[in-house]
Amino acid sequence: MRYGLIGCGRIAPRHLKAAYASGMEVVAVCDREEQQAQRLLSGEGYRGRTVGVYRDYQTMLQREQLDVVAVAVPSGSHASIALDCLQAGAHVLVEKPMALSLSDADAMIRSAGERGRYLIPCHQNRFNPAVLALHRAVAENRLGRLSHAALTLRWNRKEDYYRQAAWRGRWATDGGILMNQCIHGIDLLRWISRGEPVWVCGALARRMHPQIEAEDTGVAAIRFSDGMLATVEASGNI
Repeated sequence: MRYGLIGCGRIAPRHLKAAYASGMEVVAVCDREEQQAQRLLSGEGYRGRTVGVYRDYQTMLQREQLDVVAVAVPSGSHASIALDCLQAGAHVLVEKPMALSLSDADAMIRSAGERGRYLIPCHQNRFNPAVLALHRAVAENRLGRLSHAALTLRWNRKEDYYRQAAWRGRWATDGGILMNQCIHGIDLLRWISRGEPVWVCGALARRMHPQIEAEDTGVAAIRFSDGMLATVEASGNI
């Protein structure tokens, strides 16, 4: 399968490594900063390979006839780029979060269904051995009736983390601690539980990072359709 990567930043080496390991034909990478793409391809294991480099992903989609595209750009652009890739006929692997709004997420799902393409949000933590074991235990009813669950994420995101890229911590391009760092835990909470979220109450706060727009702390309470309750606590200030 012909593979292309859009976005050659921090997570890009892992996408490229996985593509090669799975036997895909990596034919093109794209980044608005061409030097960023060149640095990616100069990494160990990639030198000497023939891979096209593009600054404009639309041009890449038109020229390369890609079967699979990985989208690893700032979160605010996930939806628009993924929709263009689906329109071009490619299956899409999109970094988390798949979109910053429900309307954009619904549009992506609808487009993939209409075109018979796979749309895969990147939630790799589902494949951790401990998570898989827990999911199987719940699915096989080995833990009995689930009463409640608690998701706690306590990370340290200092000021220099947000200053590494201007899009971080912005509502339009990134979101806050829940949408970015805690999204994996929220995904696992939803995946492992048996019901659907039917009621949510929460609060957000920017406690320690006045230079960002979004929250650095968030808490929530959730009720699922089967009656299970859950709490979410997320902080980047630990």
